[in-house]
Amino acid sequence: MPIMRAALAGLLGLAIVWPCMSLLSNFGSLIQQSFGGSATPDVAHFTLAMLREHAREPAAWAICVVVVFISPLAEEVVWRGAVQQALKYLRLPRMAAVAITAVMFAMVHWSAIPETARISALPALAALGFALGWLMERCGRIAAPFAAHAAFNAANLLLFSMLP
Repeated sequence: MPIMRAALAGLLGLAIVWPCMSLLSNFGSLIQQSFGGSATPDVAHFTLAMLREHAREPAAWAICVVVVFISPLAEEVVWRGAVQQALKYLRLPRMAAVAITAVMFAMVHWSAIPETARISALPALAALGFALGWLMERCGRIAAPFAAHAAFNAANLLLFSMLP
């Protein structure tokens, strides 16, 4: 698949998976509150919270570039380009490799998510990881999961910057 078509497929894939991620996150939040846990915070990622606190500082722009472009590229090269491919090389079925990589992808974000948000955020991140892995399998190019991941991070920056 040509690179631009793969990138567009990534954006379409994100648009499809976003409602599923929202449902998983809301369901996790309901479960957490049902068992006496606190409400999930509006900003459920330490980087986003830090950026909101220091938005007026020049370094915030550099961090935004890292969050939107550098991190997604590095993570996609590692998770979809190396780990997922290595699992397939070990003769795991494609979807098993996608699922295992998705769970690992979510768990690697553990320390970036406040404890009060983990029950809602980690399943949503695993769903995102699964969608990114599926995009890699479907398109055969890292451009698809990279475009979806970058758009996801950019959308979160935009959405959370608008919160009061």
